[in-house]
Amino acid sequence: MNKSVLVVDDDKILSFLTVNAFKKSEKIDGIEVAYNGQEAMSFLENSEEHPDFILLDISMPVMDGFEFLEQYYLKNLNRKSKIAIYTSSIEEADKEKAKQYEDVIDFIVKPLSNEKLEEVIAAL
Repeated sequence: MNKSVLVVDDDKILSFLTVNAFKKSEKIDGIEVAYNGQEAMSFLENSEEHPDFILLDISMPVMDGFEFLEQYYLKNLNRKSKIAIYTSSIEEADKEKAKQYEDVIDFIVKPLSNEKLEEVIAAL
């Protein structure tokens, strides 16, 4: 059974590269992209199927990653998705904050290496 991914990142070039990297995996079936937390929230609220994995940037306009996570739990959308924070931040405070969310399984500093991508896919 193949897995689905939601990439949430306002950097369109990085999103494009990330999507292409996931497409190369035979284990990933569906890939959706949202360019901020609000778009991701709308997608999840209006979708019957939730992605198996959410790759979430934390620094975005409109609704950042941590605001998205707050809404995600508040609206009880945490149905089955595993989440990895995907950011250029190397701040220890961000890593610590991410740990308080039970579905967050990883904290990945951009860019996504092939090794890390394989690790993430294996964890699904």
